Amino acid sequence: RDGVNDAQLFDKLVLAMRTLGFDPDIQMDIFTVVTAVLHASNLDFVAVTDDSSTVDEKNAHLQPFLQLLGIDKDSFKQAICGIDIEVGNKSYTRDVDKKLAEKHLEALVKSTYGAMFSYIVQSINKKIDYREQTKKMHGSTTAAFIGVLDIFGFESFPVNSFEQLCINYCNEALQQQFNLFVFKTEQEEYRREGIQWEFIDFPDNQDVIDLIDQKRTGILSMLTDQCRAPRGTDGSFCDAMYKTCGSMPRFEATNLQRGHKQFTIVHYAGPVTYETDGFVEKNKDEIPRGASKLLKSSSKDFVKLLGMMMDDSAGASGGTSDSDSPRASAKKKRPTIASQFKMQLDELRNRVDSTMPHYIRCLKPNQSLMPNEFDKGMIANQLRNAGVLEAIRVSRVGYSQRFGHKVFVDRYRVIDVNNSGTIVSLVDSISAMVKSHDGEREKVGIQVGATKIFLRQHEYDYIERLRSQKLNTCSILLQSVARGYIARERYSRVNARLIAFQALVRGFSVRQAMEKQHDSATTIQSLYRGNVARSELAARKEARKKQKLVEEKHRGSASGMKRQDFTEKAVQETFVSDFPNVALLDPASLRSEVQRLTEELARSNARVSTLEAENKTLKLKLKQKKKAETNYSKHLSKHYKDFPDLYDLCEEMGALTHQSKQSKRDLDKLVKSLEILRDD
Repeated sequence: RDGVNDAQLFDKLVLAMRTLGFDPDIQMDIFTVVTAVLHASNLDFVAVTDDSSTVDEKNAHLQPFLQLLGIDKDSFKQAICGIDIEVGNKSYTRDVDKKLAEKHLEALVKSTYGAMFSYIVQSINKKIDYREQTKKMHGSTTAAFIGVLDIFGFESFPVNSFEQLCINYCNEALQQQFNLFVFKTEQEEYRREGIQWEFIDFPDNQDVIDLIDQKRTGILSMLTDQCRAPRGTDGSFCDAMYKTCGSMPRFEATNLQRGHKQFTIVHYAGPVTYETDGFVEKNKDEIPRGASKLLKSSSKDFVKLLGMMMDDSAGASGGTSDSDSPRASAKKKRPTIASQFKMQLDELRNRVDSTMPHYIRCLKPNQSLMPNEFDKGMIANQLRNAGVLEAIRVSRVGYSQRFGHKVFVDRYRVIDVNNSGTIVSLVDSISAMVKSHDGEREKVGIQVGATKIFLRQHEYDYIERLRSQKLNTCSILLQSVARGYIARERYSRVNARLIAFQALVRGFSVRQAMEKQHDSATTIQSLYRGNVARSELAARKEARKKQKLVEEKHRGSASGMKRQDFTEKAVQETFVSDFPNVALLDPASLRSEVQRLTEELARSNARVSTLEAENKTLKLKLKQKKKAETNYSKHLSKHYKDFPDLYDLCEEMGALTHQSKQSKRDLDKLVKSLEILRDD
């Protein structure tokens, strides 16, 4: 239901054990013992008589349990189903009933698992022992350390027993440390800094701790006395507890609860009712004398090691050991669970007191262990029970914010830049601003300590808002100056490039216009000269043709006399009558004129060829210039794409150039029309 993949979790466990130096054989031994403990929890016992019992040999878990621990069945029966009784210097074994045998098995399982847990902890501590590493590196065992203490919190179930009492007792003690750290340390700092402070009350649970662990009159102390008494029972423990603790304010026991052997403790987190059934037996935590001997008789080395660790633990704590002297064994009393728990808790509290604690409160969002479910009531109850709400209340009532003098000046001097910068003057100036803002408040929650400035939450929020407004104003001013400078720089660059571009475009346009005008004038001149030459040539050809016709007309087959009478004068008269507008030339002049016209025609033809070649060259140049204009347009589009204003100007210049070309073509047509009119 918690969505955990057991296979993946087991792989991570194996990796963690391998990382911490547990070789595969030790890992297998640990897993074997854990499996044996799980099998042991399923074993059953059958009653032989009212005072004797034996293990159920038909149980399917018995044989795997014996094989995993490497012990034989008879030794297991003797250790669990019997009890050693010492009378003088002699020891006897007596059978036990089914209920006691089950308790012996439970004690064996707990002690075996506890010994294995101790082995794992000792192995990890030895692997990460910073003292040994520090001694090797620096020659000293003194070093700083970081400890992590994980506690779940108060427990309150429908049925609460001895385990819940120990857990809640631990939480009471740790909650007291939290209270001292948060509340008393807070007020002590105010006193040390010399500021004016009205001490406030905060909840203290010392009376609950005294109710539980007070010597002689505490619940755990009375429980230990009943465990060591010859015939101590849960009933005698309840009678002593009701008599001693009945008048204590944190202890409650109604007549109905007394009849059911119950009592209620009003803890810091709330009242919890406890059932006393089994308190004495659980506190004794008796381990059968043969339990460690049973494990040491195992065929497996790791199980033997656990048995020896059980003996060492019992000997170190004054517990029962399998000594050869029963009298010596009888003199030693194993400490109860309550006394061990109290001793370990005192050691833990001393260690926490010697360090600088940092608290992290973990909140359980719901009871179903499902994501995206948030039980508001459950969260509020945890915050209330953990003292978080009380801590917040005290923090807000006091001076929740504090700064060193230099840090305060560096952070808040921007609020009053005209201030001299001394801590007192700055605080006075800021206090005046706060007071003017909150005119109804008599006192301003800002005080100057010996080394720190203390602020209440309201004043802190206000001056933080002032600081943000000042910083925003300054930021806007800086941004405006910077943006103006950037805009001016950009405008200067764009303007310079625009002027250069305009110069290039205008020069290009003027050169294009001049070249086109020159080409147009050259074309007009060539066409005009060609037309004149062709007109002259045509007129001369026509005159020569008419002269030949006249000569042939007057040339005949007349006689010599008559032919002789056909004198030059007659020819001239005839020619003049036929062509009155044409001058008559003599033969010599005519030949010279014909020769001149022929040469002129040759020159005209050569000139026409030259003009055609020039026209072809001009057409090629025009094509190249059009291509250059296209490439130039692409160049402008590529290099001035980041300057849309310049690109638009280029497009406008191109349109003007196109209009100029169109105007030039219209001019050419007009010139040709004028030439035609002049010829007519």
